[in-house]
Amino acid sequence: MFHDLKTGFFHQAERAQKAELLAKRWEGFPESLRTNRQLAGKTAVSCSATHHVMERCNFSCTCCYLGKEANKTEPLPFADVKDQLDEIRAALGVGGKVQITAGEVTLLPLEKLGRIVSYALSIGLDPMVMSHGQRFLDEPEYLTSLVSEYGLEKISIHIDTTQRGRRGTHSKMSETDLHAVRDDFARLIRRVRHETGKPLVAASTVTVTESNLSEVSEITRWFFANSDAFRLLSFLPMAGVGRTRSSQEGIEKEGLWERIDEVCGQRIERQPLQFGHADCNNLVPLILFVWEGDWIIFEGVREGNRRDQQMLSRAIDTIGSQLNWARPWWENVAPLMTVCLRRPKFLIQTLNYSLYRLWSERPKLKQVIYQILRKKEWPRLQPFLFIIHNFMSPAELKTPLGQERLQACTFKVPVDGELVSMCEMNAAGIREKLDRLNISAQQGSPEHLATNHKISA
Repeated sequence: MFHDLKTGFFHQAERAQKAELLAKRWEGFPESLRTNRQLAGKTAVSCSATHHVMERCNFSCTCCYLGKEANKTEPLPFADVKDQLDEIRAALGVGGKVQITAGEVTLLPLEKLGRIVSYALSIGLDPMVMSHGQRFLDEPEYLTSLVSEYGLEKISIHIDTTQRGRRGTHSKMSETDLHAVRDDFARLIRRVRHETGKPLVAASTVTVTESNLSEVSEITRWFFANSDAFRLLSFLPMAGVGRTRSSQEGIEKEGLWERIDEVCGQRIERQPLQFGHADCNNLVPLILFVWEGDWIIFEGVREGNRRDQQMLSRAIDTIGSQLNWARPWWENVAPLMTVCLRRPKFLIQTLNYSLYRLWSERPKLKQVIYQILRKKEWPRLQPFLFIIHNFMSPAELKTPLGQERLQACTFKVPVDGELVSMCEMNAAGIREKLDRLNISAQQGSPEHLATNHKISA
């Protein structure tokens, strides 16, 4: 065990290693990306993901990054998956976030996926299983066992109208029609938490095309109302990679924002936090006060507010690398108190800002009080995170901006002993080459289907 998963404290050697990795990440950025909003190099090195754990998928979605031969591949042996996780741990340090993904990883037997999750946790990574989730609905005990027996703490479920293959749905359904599916997942998540006593964190991803852009507002409303079940919503504007059908059309990102603003009742700050290149990710933290069918939103950083941004920058610089972001917030209370005691100036600044924020937010606080009195019930207080993640198409990849984004990438996968950008993986033909290597390995040596050969082979 590399660090104390129970308490959330890092050992001294881990802190030194993480500090070195963070400094290397920060120094690798051009000056234009070393902003006071930048998280990469301050709180985290990067994010990562596995590949070919189970490259096959039993859906045939209209927007899909998988290669055309993905369903002919075989899952990697555990030894090869272990190598990927070890590379990720060396690159990201303790608490490094890794998506356990490929095609559809829940097609693996429970014990095989569970072993991968357990190993990731044992070496100090923070794994999240990415899935369309159909097996979770068909076999709820599969998810329950992943949580109770193998320690899984995070899942992400992809749900949208670009999917083809989900039981009980058809291609003519709207995003509103799919709320019944989302309801099923919300009930499942709540039940698993209740049965296991574990704080399972759930996210959801939504591919956005011209076809479902108009329903982004309705999707957002559902997630606000069910923010106790899902606390992160990631919108993925379509990228023309893999098996994505050419008839699908991309979107203008501002149109996506306008529909989010509609639900929030205000224009939301587009880039309160930065993680890598500004054209790759938008991260928007919110605090929601939620009653049934109603909510009031508080932004982490309000648009054009210098004091909000200054305080966030101080927090990033002071505590960003000190806390274990892989753990629940309450397990970071003790380390946070230690930091504040050692840096009383930061504690005073935090208290002053808290008073300022309470005063400046008094119109909304009055709304909260009014709703409490009117509804005669306390709201549910929920942290919520919006992410807009922009993957690149092959054409975008070749542009000067695309190359600039690749150099600053903060979402990578291990290939040939190094981490490569997920955009490069999907848009530069690397995934397809790995598919072919996997298929060739089946024909030559069924016992060892490694994809760690040189992709130029």
